[in-house]
Amino acid sequence: MVDKKMEENIAQFCGVTGASEGRASLPRESHFVRPASGASATARLNALFHKYKDADGEEITVDGTIRMCEDLGVDPEDVVLLAVAFELKSPHMDEWSRAGYVDGWKALGADSIPAMQAALSRLRTRLTSGVDPKYFQKVYNNTFEFAKSEGQRSIPLETATALWDCCYRMQRWEEEWMITGTHLWRSTGGVPNTTTGDTWIMFLDFVRSIDARFATYDVDAAWPSSIDDFVELHVAVAEYRNTNLPQRLHCLPGRATISRDISGYRYQQHRYSLGPARTTEWPVSFVRSGMLVG
Repeated sequence: MVDKKMEENIAQFCGVTGASEGRASLPRESHFVRPASGASATARLNALFHKYKDADGEEITVDGTIRMCEDLGVDPEDVVLLAVAFELKSPHMDEWSRAGYVDGWKALGADSIPAMQAALSRLRTRLTSGVDPKYFQKVYNNTFEFAKSEGQRSIPLETATALWDCCYRMQRWEEEWMITGTHLWRSTGGVPNTTTGDTWIMFLDFVRSIDARFATYDVDAAWPSSIDDFVELHVAVAEYRNTNLPQRLHCLPGRATISRDISGYRYQQHRYSLGPARTTEWPVSFVRSGMLVG
């Protein structure tokens, strides 16, 4: 039974993310489990940890993570592992300590492979149903720390965009710009090639609060400059797509280039034509400040 406060939270979440209330109102009880306890549970988990850990070390690393995922029947790139990393306090990608592994699985009520598989199902529901956005926020924030290399304060933009794609698909925010936007951002000449913690956290606030057409975006708000650059480029690209440029070239075999200056950018679209019925479009290239960036 969902109380009035929870109904209000669900309605608010659905308004922000577009999730259906049927999906968002899954039972809260499914999020809570009885922790595994006792010496036998600890012994079983230590045995599993020993199976996966490096032969010459006291941590599970890449090879052990792959074996662990095989036993659990989960793809190593499955987004649910971001929640597992949070619960097991994994310090870095493909790195699991004994204490984090044992204590984390015990807290999840799992001391065997079948119990762990059931825990993964619960975590996936908790992340994707929309009923617990605060939990998603915790996993999302932790993902940045998890993705950082030791001693670093930022993560490569390529890593950030890959993780953003995973996180936003996990929340089922399917607006075109949320799925493709980070790829567009990757091609923006005005942003750095790394992502800071502030940008990481604020980009989630950005996609939760700004509409897909950026009508509610306030250029004077306190967004990081990298997000300002992202919006500037995305709006300019939308303007480019709405111009009356020829859709197809029908000419002799060869290459043609269409260029147009819009909003301070020069757009170049290359097409190869092999005759009227065989025209191949190449992706648009973006040139800013004399630099080819996409």
